[in-house]
Amino acid sequence: MMKVFADTQKAISAALAQAIEIENSKTVCMVLGLLEGQLLDDKLSDLINAFKLEYPNIRVKIKRSTYQGLIHALLSDELSVICMPEWQFINKEQLSVYTFCQIDTVLVVPKRLLPEAEPRTYSLTEFQQYPFITVDEAESKHAYTMLQHICRNANIKPSIHPVTSLQEEIQAVEMGEGIIAINPYNSICYSPNVHCLKLKELEAQPFSIGWKTTSDSDAIRMFRKFLGNYSKQHK
Repeated sequence: MMKVFADTQKAISAALAQAIEIENSKTVCMVLGLLEGQLLDDKLSDLINAFKLEYPNIRVKIKRSTYQGLIHALLSDELSVICMPEWQFINKEQLSVYTFCQIDTVLVVPKRLLPEAEPRTYSLTEFQQYPFITVDEAESKHAYTMLQHICRNANIKPSIHPVTSLQEEIQAVEMGEGIIAINPYNSICYSPNVHCLKLKELEAQPFSIGWKTTSDSDAIRMFRKFLGNYSKQHK
């Protein structure tokens, strides 16, 4: 009997090892949606790398789109998760949201409008003569409303030029047509033709990751389990 038990234990151990090997070799893809022009910031990069470290068989792909494009792609299961400012998830009851960091906001000014910039904190009132570029209410009601709110609090009434997408917003600044308030991890901030300025009226914005609450994909199950431990460690 001892010999039979020993042989059985060896067979079970070999089967278990083979099962683990097969499971670990199975690649699971998670598609992360980012906004147009948005780069991976340090906090998001740390989160994704920690996720991949815990689940070595996960493969993360990045796709970029507009505010509305990301929401649509997430709800239609073309994306696994999306990352946007927290306020963009307001009233999205079908989504689960995890807020992971605060990201500064800067004012991006074309050098054509401001040839020289001083190493200091500016005030919004110094730029009220320039047109402000922002996405329209159809693309992001919250972004458009927030800019109006910031201007009212600064007691200025600048000209606001709405555009249909972030890409169009970035292109308008590259061409020197106006200024925008955006986070410093957007590609426009690395253009040699602009200044990125700190303003006392511009506050850091919370950024969040969202996924469809009803999703039962392997990637989301793994991600939810990962976030349970990650959020405890980074409170």
